[in-house]
Amino acid sequence: MRLLGALQRLALRPSPRNVLLGGALAALAVRLALSIARSGPVIQADEAGYLMHARVLAGGMPAEMGFSPFYRGGYSLLLAPILSLHADPVATYHAVLVVNALLAACLVPLLYLLLTRCFDAAPLAAAWAAVAAAAYPTVTVLSQVVKSENALFVLTVSWLLAVGCLLRARARGGSIAWAAAAGFAAAALWTVHGRMIVAVCVTALVLAVAAGRGRHGRIAAAAGLVALAGGMLAGHLLNDWLVATNYDGRGGNEIATVRAALADGDGVLAALRNLVGQSWYLATATLGVGLLLAARVAPPALGRLRRRRAEPGDELLAVLLTTTAGLLVLSALWFATSTRPDQPIYGRYVEPVVPALIAVGLVLFARLGRPARPLRLIVGLAALTVTVAAPRAALDLPGEVNRWNVASLPSLTGTLGAPVIVLAGVVSCATLWLLVLAGGRSPSALAPLVAVLFMPTTAYVAKLPVLRSQAEVYPSGWTSPEPIVRRRHAASVGYDLDHLDHVRVKVYQWYMPHTPVLLFHGDTEAAPATVFFSGRRLTGRPWTDPGADQALWQRPAAGVTR
Repeated sequence: MRLLGALQRLALRPSPRNVLLGGALAALAVRLALSIARSGPVIQADEAGYLMHARVLAGGMPAEMGFSPFYRGGYSLLLAPILSLHADPVATYHAVLVVNALLAACLVPLLYLLLTRCFDAAPLAAAWAAVAAAAYPTVTVLSQVVKSENALFVLTVSWLLAVGCLLRARARGGSIAWAAAAGFAAAALWTVHGRMIVAVCVTALVLAVAAGRGRHGRIAAAAGLVALAGGMLAGHLLNDWLVATNYDGRGGNEIATVRAALADGDGVLAALRNLVGQSWYLATATLGVGLLLAARVAPPALGRLRRRRAEPGDELLAVLLTTTAGLLVLSALWFATSTRPDQPIYGRYVEPVVPALIAVGLVLFARLGRPARPLRLIVGLAALTVTVAAPRAALDLPGEVNRWNVASLPSLTGTLGAPVIVLAGVVSCATLWLLVLAGGRSPSALAPLVAVLFMPTTAYVAKLPVLRSQAEVYPSGWTSPEPIVRRRHAASVGYDLDHLDHVRVKVYQWYMPHTPVLLFHGDTEAAPATVFFSGRRLTGRPWTDPGADQALWQRPAAGVTR
């Protein structure tokens, strides 16, 4: 009770402007401080995909990425101006992390505008809710790596803001402008990542609804569809060019992969299991705010829509929930064939909508106050936890846990077995009880409380996986191979695919921005360059990687020695 009282006094003192400015600057400072310890990409092939795309878009050298999955170019297009400066790789990587931190800080004012313009939230309440939502741990963790979510977080809120303003626009000019903005934002989301086709479909549905609202609505819908189609065409051309340039024309068929996974009953059951598990992750990672929104806030809002008595924000809330459901279904289908322990509760594909879910949930739940039967919510979350943990105990997924994809899980990671899931469920049930208590007694303390409760998870994942991954890929004594290659005046460098290290081959290409890497099979082919990377034991080793069984070798005068 003392904590709630202190948080309530804190929430009522500052002005909205000071809350927004202080929250954005504090978040920016934390993320910039974390990035100081970083020196290069650690998640492969994801980071290399986006970085190498940005390099070639900036006029740099194409990469050898043909044996890696294809990554869309929307986020890389944003990073290309940084790569065009042609600074050294470490400085360039730090500059990219600065861009990520700035993008994450932009969430605070964007969420504030979403709440005040589309949900008629009071300025101070909207400011605190925006700060709390932008403090979601995954936003901080992913700002430390080059992944498309850094663009998706900001674009998703911008898209929702445009859709919300379109739904509320009354003037012809405003309707046309917001429809075009919504269409372009949806196309940008799809250009950044293919799973955001959900936003494209939802936008088309919203424009169809707008077209039914008279002549002005039809003109606005036409403008929105033109912007949507034009943006998607531009994105398609961009991605096709990157496939041809960096991937030798091999972009992969995502739809065929999903179709193959669902070809039998086991795949369908796995997708259903994923849907339950990933929904549970959404509830626990948001510390119960997502559950409050779905179970407490959404039913009356959707009921008003059915009765055509909508209040401000009801239509946009339906758009937000529909988008969330679509992303959950798409993510569940994508991992119908699971190979890692994190995939049955995978959260990253849905998390671009989470800051908006948290911000909207906090504001609307604070208005409603304490639910009549709060115990039902806690029991429901506990039952969902048991439903997810029980089959996990019998599911054998021996692969390595990828904490990046469940970054906001309020628990120690371990192996992501049943005990970890139960612990996360217990933590979320306890925090849900606190939120229900705060909503009934001190509504203004609700958002500051959530911001405080996010801190332990953020501190944990700042070390795991951020700093741990940094130490694993770039251990003490690691140096770039580029100076060695330059001193030997090598026009190109070989890489032995028979001793392939998926992480190292990308890292070496990043640190040698002006030296082509030629792939070869060292057990059957001669090295195509005077120096080459391999894990074989040869003579003439000018550089060794202390983090892996890889070294840079000088080609013997008479071919490759086996």
